[in-house]
Amino acid sequence: MENPGALAGATGAKEQSERDVQQDYTMRREWANTLRMVIENCDPADAALIMSDALERMRPGAPVPPLLNALDEARTWAEWATPFERKAFCLASFNALSPKEQAGFLAHVSGRAAA
Repeated sequence: MENPGALAGATGAKEQSERDVQQDYTMRREWANTLRMVIENCDPADAALIMSDALERMRPGAPVPPLLNALDEARTWAEWATPFERKAFCLASFNALSPKEQAGFLAHVSGRAAA
């Protein structure tokens, strides 16, 4: 081996990285638990206002008009959207389809097993 210390350094870096990931996970869990406790102990009206405001700030907003491929653009947007946004846009889009298109869509999605 030309550089025997290189392997030892790489192993140390991997262990350090795994330790960082574990510390990050622990901190995120502690913050999430703290947030949950604060919400549970907050006046319900205040908690609703604070959570609504926070969720609104996290939203990516409406999908952008497709530049190249509408399906690719929709997939990209859906990766960033909140679960509520995905459900809202899905339902609104489905309701905007003609009855024939709705039937075709339902046939397509019912052909796959639900997750």
